[in-house]
Amino acid sequence: MLELLDSFFRFGGIASSLFMAGLIYRGGRSTLSGKLGILCCLSVSLYLFVYTPNLYTALGMPMLFIATLCMAGPVIIWLFCLSMFDDAFEITKAHYGAAIVFVGAEILLQVIVLNTTGTLLLTTPATAYIVTNTAGPLAVFVGLLVQGMKLGIAGHLCYAAWAGRYDDLVEERRKFRSVFVMFIGVTFAWTVALESYMLGHGGVQTATLFLLTQSASVLFIEGYILWHTTNLRGEWLFGAQETGQTKPLRRSILEDRYDLDILHQMVSQDALLEQGLTITRLAEAAHMPEHRLRRLINQHLGYRNFADYVNYHRIEAAKQRLSSLENRHVPVLTVAMDLGYGSLGPFNRSFKERSGMTPTEYRRKILADC
Repeated sequence: MLELLDSFFRFGGIASSLFMAGLIYRGGRSTLSGKLGILCCLSVSLYLFVYTPNLYTALGMPMLFIATLCMAGPVIIWLFCLSMFDDAFEITKAHYGAAIVFVGAEILLQVIVLNTTGTLLLTTPATAYIVTNTAGPLAVFVGLLVQGMKLGIAGHLCYAAWAGRYDDLVEERRKFRSVFVMFIGVTFAWTVALESYMLGHGGVQTATLFLLTQSASVLFIEGYILWHTTNLRGEWLFGAQETGQTKPLRRSILEDRYDLDILHQMVSQDALLEQGLTITRLAEAAHMPEHRLRRLINQHLGYRNFADYVNYHRIEAAKQRLSSLENRHVPVLTVAMDLGYGSLGPFNRSFKERSGMTPTEYRRKILADC
């Protein structure tokens, strides 16, 4: 019965992963997050495929190539999730370095175990702990290193999702952050614990339970994402749905215009220059609910992150002050402090991201043109 359920979840997860890859390719393949999303879906489907029971016996040595491709899966998932929660995400040398170390450790462990026992760890989850221990102390050390890095990836993803939830203006993504932290944290810890120790002592039934948990978890996550990200576009077949919300919608538009006018007035009065400004504080000053302010900034002004919204207006104010001949001798640090920045470093980074040069370079260029 457990094997039957595992097959249902496993091949359902593979099909869902490939379907999601097709959806992302259709609508978001030009973005970095979209490209990483496609690779993530393919790596998840490959991961589920590799762990299919008795597949190693059926395929033999070609499984070595498939398993090698599968080893980069955790890194790809890591990069995709980071890009999903950070709109300005870019792959840096640090990301490449971490990926090389992780995949290199995975390959080294497989080579050591394969050379010693003639077995691939990825294809024998029920005996992974025992096989690693019998392959010698180097295999044990590298195995602990790999599992530690997996836990590190899970911890970093949870931190990135949780730390950015407050400034996130996309309501659906804010809700997903909490679900993501809870589910990813538990799933990764459970999986690593099973792979590292429990499978070596539980026999076939424990291994089957592990595979079932693994495939069911993946299918649940994919189902959650598909449910919240896909819409039925079949008016040509099913007809358009009647909502009957015409009057409430008009009223909402009028209220939004009024609240936007208040927000614009506060911006013109330098309300965004308050040091340590939070969206809760801004909502209180604007006399509107926080959730409404989030929706206004996101849906009407196009910002997905509160910090981006605040920094945009602060940098625009900085450009005006740095361009002023009367203020040409005012130190850049003073300008930064007046605009609500606690130190010069964050101000320099934000300014350069939006103008392509540092505040000092910008001032010199403007004054030289004058």
